[in-house]
Amino acid sequence: MDKIDYKKELNPVTCKASEVLKYKTGYCYAKSHGLNAVYLPDIGWYRLDARGNKDGIEAKFTPPIEKLAFSILFEGEADVTSFPEIWSAPLPEVIRVLANSFQEVAENLPDVEITKSLQ
Repeated sequence: MDKIDYKKELNPVTCKASEVLKYKTGYCYAKSHGLNAVYLPDIGWYRLDARGNKDGIEAKFTPPIEKLAFSILFEGEADVTSFPEIWSAPLPEVIRVLANSFQEVAENLPDVEITKSLQ
């Protein structure tokens, strides 16, 4: 069972796995380090969502079908199908915002524009 608190109002805001373990708090990003990918010889790159598989949230490992823990709810949101690339490092804007307090994070969530070439 997940022993890490995800309440958004907790400080400090954590980014690294070592911080999450030390302070026992973290947004989904810090807890799972965003979406992850593994290379499967018979399938190729397969994206994983480490936020799932608990009561009410399902993101089973079912290659070749990729599953996210959460569905898109609002216009402008995106999922792995909107970003077909695999990035080897987190986006710098995400790392920058996670260096702030929870209030600053809530006020400054970064957005990534989805270009037609990615859709």
